[in-house]
Amino acid sequence: VSNLFTGGSGSGSGSSGSGLTKYDSDNGQAIATNYDFYVMLNAADSDVSAKVVGQNGKDASKVTSSANEEETLKLDFYEKDGKNYVTYTLGSNSYEAEVTSAEEVRLYVASSARKDANDKSGVKVSISNTMSIPVYIKVSDDDETSPRFNVTGRSGQVKVYK
Repeated sequence: VSNLFTGGSGSGSGSSGSGLTKYDSDNGQAIATNYDFYVMLNAADSDVSAKVVGQNGKDASKVTSSANEEETLKLDFYEKDGKNYVTYTLGSNSYEAEVTSAEEVRLYVASSARKDANDKSGVKVSISNTMSIPVYIKVSDDDETSPRFNVTGRSGQVKVYK
């Protein structure tokens, strides 16, 4: 018996993820070294921004926040004028980037353990994919008891590896 609401590995609602098995053999670890987009999650008092979302190799394409709170992150993958795009929105900041891969989108999430009870930095993530290509997400080093990366909803071809 499968759970209709989890849709494969990872959390979040929707029936996405079934049938997407490309990175199952290493639980998505290959994504950590070859990705198109990234999310970095740290404590608010770290040397870098607490939350950074961007396109690999393109510094101008990122949105950041240093708020010590759980914020909303929306990842919308879609087709427009014959090309694929993603709009990532972190709080009130957003950026639209062209997806250059023709086969799939790989998103790497580099997280970290929480420092203490006052460390509230994290994201509630909503992922929507209406493209014809799948989105694979690898989450690494997230806090086991209080994750910084929390998938609250997803639709379309999306698979999350933790």
